[in-house]
Amino acid sequence: MKKIITVLTCLGLGYACLLAIHNRKTPPSVAVQLSKSHTVTLPVNIGGTSKALTLALACKFPLLLHEDSLKKIRCRELCSTSWQSGSGRTHSSKLFDIGHVKIKELGVNTPGKAAVIDQHNPESFCWPFDSKNLLIDLPLRRLACPKNKKDLKRYGYSVSEFMPVRCQVTKGYVSLILETDQGAKTFILSPRSRDNIIHNETNLRSVKIDGFYAFALKSVESTLPKGVDGILGIDFFRQSPIFFNFKESMVYIGSKRPNRVHQRKADPVKVDYTNTGLPIVNITINKKTIPLLLDTGSTFAANIDEDVINTFDLEPLYDSVSSNYRGDSYCTPNYFINHLDIANAKFYNVIAHTRKSEFYEAPLDVPLITKEGAQEAGNIGCPLLKRTNLFCDFPNNKIVFASPNFDCSSWEAMHYDDYRGLILISVNTQLGLLKLVVDTGSPVSFIDKKLVGSMELITSNLSLGNSDYEEISFYPIDLSELGAHIDGILGMNFLKNHPFYIDFENNFVYFEPI
Repeated sequence: MKKIITVLTCLGLGYACLLAIHNRKTPPSVAVQLSKSHTVTLPVNIGGTSKALTLALACKFPLLLHEDSLKKIRCRELCSTSWQSGSGRTHSSKLFDIGHVKIKELGVNTPGKAAVIDQHNPESFCWPFDSKNLLIDLPLRRLACPKNKKDLKRYGYSVSEFMPVRCQVTKGYVSLILETDQGAKTFILSPRSRDNIIHNETNLRSVKIDGFYAFALKSVESTLPKGVDGILGIDFFRQSPIFFNFKESMVYIGSKRPNRVHQRKADPVKVDYTNTGLPIVNITINKKTIPLLLDTGSTFAANIDEDVINTFDLEPLYDSVSSNYRGDSYCTPNYFINHLDIANAKFYNVIAHTRKSEFYEAPLDVPLITKEGAQEAGNIGCPLLKRTNLFCDFPNNKIVFASPNFDCSSWEAMHYDDYRGLILISVNTQLGLLKLVVDTGSPVSFIDKKLVGSMELITSNLSLGNSDYEEISFYPIDLSELGAHIDGILGMNFLKNHPFYIDFENNFVYFEPI
């Protein structure tokens, strides 16, 4: 009998150990999405009903809701109130008690008081700093609550890949101080802001966090709180994990490329082309190989056709809404890929979006030269490619996932802005200085119609650094969906003829000189 009890006890301990190992491999997290307005949304339980709300880092109240939403929730009016947002605006509204607000997966259970906001502002949930730390991990579209910086290992990150910066938490905002070429500046951290903002009285146009990031700043007239110089918005959060340890008043800024590429040797990868001249590479998932576009104009790590992605045994994560350049939208599921291979390079922890091909087959209203070519099943984009530097040698039909010491010192160096995940360079043309997206997923180059009116075709030489390149064609098109900062797209009618190297770590594109 004692032997049986001993065996059962051992089996019980063994099961407990296995359970502990499993829990260590899958720490609790909640899936989040980036909305069409470029804010972080997460599911929050209010009065037993799940509702998608925008994440706010600091606010006087746990919830900011529309009046229509409050009518559907059991609540009690308390009083009238007012508060000041991080942008300096003063808001006034009624305050309601709605019981408790919960995020079950993360153990969040906080008393719910909701202020009313107008319909033009997103409904928001303010993170409870006093009870929970926060990991915003947008590369993997998740939120989590590590206990401390050492606990980051449970989420697949090394502490050495994070830079600690002291922060200040108030009821109105979370801020930190960064050293710039104009001295120390104080920035509010706000994932609800679409842009990185600097007060127009400051001549600062970018800020660099040494070894991690370089950010472009938009100069605006703003009523920022006293002592605040600017705001770091969604572009700050979307590139890498950010860990807030509120008990220590610290922000840990993750490496720009937390999931680096694993490869023994930087071997060339063969490139094929579609019938319109777009570059294709073969990738392997679960021992199945599929052809995907190499698309530096895509903000998806992987975007795979619906009928193809369903053939893989992948773990579904969440649904998200996507749109094409015309503004047509659709909702599809996203999946988690443990790793995908491109030649001998392994990319771990990849979020794959489901692509509806009909939304990408809308006519471009431009005459394309077509010839026999390969058929793609989707694309890989900047969030994946940014894990390493990239050498594109399309004249020789190859790319290389290159090391940082790739020698291009004699090439034309073009600093780029990371604008909403896109590579935006300033190019001298006969039309003046244009801000162009470097887009290997575009067969031709485009210019925004607002710059040229009703003209059907624009031709211009390009000047990159000290080199004057050949004349190329720009097709006028409505690019308002991409944002006001973008003047056009530099497509494959130029990129196919000129080798270039993208240094994602330092925000530079190098073009082979003429």
